[in-house]
Amino acid sequence: MNVLRSGGELVRPLSAIPMAMGGWTGSDETPLSDRVAASLAATSYLGRTGRRGRSEISLFVAFLANQRAGESMHSPKYCLPGGGGRCSNAGRTGIAAGGGTVEINNYMLCREGQRARLLY
Repeated sequence: MNVLRSGGELVRPLSAIPMAMGGWTGSDETPLSDRVAASLAATSYLGRTGRRGRSEISLFVAFLANQRAGESMHSPKYCLPGGGGRCSNAGRTGIAAGGGTVEINNYMLCREGQRARLLY
């Protein structure tokens, strides 16, 4: 489902992304606090948890229609370790998208005995 127009605007709201895909069933997560949402400064965002059997996955999508000159995106590479975790296995990986392959960042975040794979 295409939610982005070539000019960088949303065709549909992010909430139009289906709740069920590839055997995963999703549910919306609690909205970000006002303080966190203001810091992120996204035009729109979506947080979901997906479940398939005993497996669970979290999805977070932030859309920024415009970035201010001299500023970079709010990167999980710096944000999440700043919250007490550490990144390991940093690198890039390819995913299938739109009939081709797109290279994305691939990090493993470790915190308090838990691990999370970050793909962005």
